[in-house]
Amino acid sequence: MVLIKLDALSDVELRYIAQKETIENFENLPREELIDTLEDFYDENDSLKSSNSVHNLSLHRFCKGLIEFESKAMLSLPGVEDLPLQYLETSISLVEKDPYWAYVFWSISPNDKVRLYESCANFTTVLRTLVLENDKVKEKFDIVVTGKDSDWNIALPSFGKKYISQLIAVMGEKQEILAESKPIETPEFDLKQKVEQIKKTNNEGFLLSSLISKNGEVIDNRLVKEIFSGLDDSDTEVVR
Repeated sequence: MVLIKLDALSDVELRYIAQKETIENFENLPREELIDTLEDFYDENDSLKSSNSVHNLSLHRFCKGLIEFESKAMLSLPGVEDLPLQYLETSISLVEKDPYWAYVFWSISPNDKVRLYESCANFTTVLRTLVLENDKVKEKFDIVVTGKDSDWNIALPSFGKKYISQLIAVMGEKQEILAESKPIETPEFDLKQKVEQIKKTNNEGFLLSSLISKNGEVIDNRLVKEIFSGLDDSDTEVVR
């Protein structure tokens, strides 16, 4: 039996597998917990099968496929199910990548697509990000996406804020919220407080490294820029 490496899959693929295997509460499990749950499920399944106590507890086995190196052709494997690119339900999820970026992925169900086309053949899909402060919307920005899009990287403009992503269908003057993600929250970052903490230590300096792309290009580091732009002359002797 050929199995995939679970931690190499995207969140969409992991949740699809969990859905097919009827894992309880799979929609709300964090990625690492979902991987552990699936690994435990298959370990238990294999153990029960080997003892002949239960037959066919799981009929599913998944893999992403094998590619022949020379021809780059995808090899057909018997009994292997292809993973869909989207769920059969309308949903959207927002995942924090770092304090500045989040990853959002979504899916529109076939039924909703048919319904939207019947209402307005030229409807537009908008990815809306809400910035919340004290649970009140302080800012929002929209990104128009195409029907072929299913994920996006979102820039997070501020520390210490909550963010929610919404999938919006715009039909002329009418707008409909198709799905809304659970909120994520970026950590607070007090620059002056961090500098004062560094001053109180015995460290001679605080080292900051640059970010280099795989092509050797220096990448603009927003965090480093914010640190130095917020310091006065005496502070720059501490952080260097």
